[in-house]
Amino acid sequence: MGLASCSWSAQRTPEELFRAPVVYQLPGMDAVRVTRDLVYQKVDGKDFKADLYLPREGARFPLVVFVHGGFPEGIDISGKDSGQYKSWGRLIAASGMAAITFNHRLRMSSEGAVHLEEAASDLRAVIAWIRSRAADLNLDSQRLAVFAVSAGGPLLPVALKEPGLQCLVDYYGFLDVHGLRWFMKAVPEERASTWSLTDALGDENAVPPLFIARAGRDQVPQMKDSIDRFVARALTTDAPITLVNHSTGQHAFDIQDDDARTREIIELTLRFLRSHLLG
Repeated sequence: MGLASCSWSAQRTPEELFRAPVVYQLPGMDAVRVTRDLVYQKVDGKDFKADLYLPREGARFPLVVFVHGGFPEGIDISGKDSGQYKSWGRLIAASGMAAITFNHRLRMSSEGAVHLEEAASDLRAVIAWIRSRAADLNLDSQRLAVFAVSAGGPLLPVALKEPGLQCLVDYYGFLDVHGLRWFMKAVPEERASTWSLTDALGDENAVPPLFIARAGRDQVPQMKDSIDRFVARALTTDAPITLVNHSTGQHAFDIQDDDARTREIIELTLRFLRSHLLG
């Protein structure tokens, strides 16, 4: 979840959205192993924390790293502690994989995204921490997926050169920031390519298999344009994408739209992740 102050969330307060779980469940979600508040880095004396979700039994699990969207400034919301990421963590672990949810510094202000560079540093730090602790945490860091949501989409390029990256997932997330008013303050146009997964498509094999979930009734300005530009470019380059569209879905449909299409998309997402991490 991200962009929580936008008009699409008018029917709920940011706090209500923060608490809302994913509208899908699997057997065994309550039985997974959860370790909370692991410190993955310290910056200026502040602890940055992550939560780890593991299947009930087994060893050396492949890992899905969740990159939350841009929560609004001025609200004491911890991304990893939101209902959305708690339930996604349990869904992943109940599906036989590990999940890491972590707090990073990207926020959405009245002038758009802020602290994007710091959030990129946080993502690199949590992946480096995962690699350094993989044996202790019972993880296989050479089987890695990164799952970005909403305003977290521009952080996906940060992960592209990570060893062991098997696939990416983008849920209603920006895949191109060129000309986007949300990122004009955070991203000078001459550096927009750094944060645009679309631009990486020009390099052969630069982008691993990618699952894209698009919300047909997404009201976040320019969100669908960003996704559609990426998809058009991906098709011309024969990039390995899987696109699913929830034609009546809102932004954050996985917590807002409790319907058959949402559940189908979540099932397809889990199947995609299993095929690339467990297959």
